Amino acid sequence: MTSWRSSAERWRSGYHTWRAGLRGRRVAEASWRLLVLVVGLAVAGVGVVLLPLPGPGWVIIFVGLGILAAEFAWAQRLLLRARGYYERLKAAALRRRQRTGGGARM
Repeated sequence: MTSWRSSAERWRSGYHTWRAGLRGRRVAEASWRLLVLVVGLAVAGVGVVLLPLPGPGWVIIFVGLGILAAEFAWAQRLLLRARGYYERLKAAALRRRQRTGGGARM
């Protein structure tokens, strides 16, 4: 039985090989980038719509950014900034929780 890591590495290697084949063909590469843009924006848009509702709105937005970051440098930078912001918020919440003794008690 293969591990999920080896399967992911095999898939990633195949994707990069396939993607390298597109680089020489302008129409194919432009079509691929347009498809990634449309799908990434659609997924992020669904996340924005779901923000007011209880559920995974932010997670879906980050998935959309991840899709966009596969092709666009601006999305990679935005995803890194968002990830850093998330880590700072998480650290602040953990510090606050430790100060208060573990959260609210009933």
